[in-house]
Amino acid sequence: MIKAIIFDFGGVLIQSGQLEVLSKDFGKKINKDPKYIYDTIKKHWEIAKIGTISNSLFWQYVAEEIGCDEMELKEYITGYNKQQINRDVLEYIKTLRGKYILAILSNHVNHDFDEELKEYNPKDLFDYVITSANIQMKKPNLEIYIKTAKILNVDPENCIFVDDMENNIIAAEEIGMKGVLFTTLEEVKKKIEELL
Repeated sequence: MIKAIIFDFGGVLIQSGQLEVLSKDFGKKINKDPKYIYDTIKKHWEIAKIGTISNSLFWQYVAEEIGCDEMELKEYITGYNKQQINRDVLEYIKTLRGKYILAILSNHVNHDFDEELKEYNPKDLFDYVITSANIQMKKPNLEIYIKTAKILNVDPENCIFVDDMENNIIAAEEIGMKGVLFTTLEEVKKKIEELL
């Protein structure tokens, strides 16, 4: 019996693959090389998302290395992410509220997504927000799924995990979760309904 539905953030709740576009746009804005911005963000992101450095240090290091104002960088990226929200997905998740334990599991810095998902009030929509930085490991490490199920206090077999990366789905299924690969909302809804 399904008790919990777990959603990835990037690629599910917001569109993914936007770092190159964001780097190009921000580079124009501050007159800096977009590839350098991309490489710098990516480098610090890889260590921040497993909790090696804090969220605040991530912003500080990136801003210092790029040579820009930290607040300007943070506001630009957060604002950009707000524009990439998959609103239809979040509206669908609202229909699941109260019926299932709802969680976010994301390879992300220690973050509650309040800014990006502000209009949806993530603290009211999701019961748990779990990031790779909190757990200090990232998907597709099997242990992150095991720990997530323990945090939710639900057996893995009673969890559905939705992600846009096939290797993350495969890993979740290895520990017993029901995996749903995010392609389109209609396809995800159909697959989730089949599992319920």
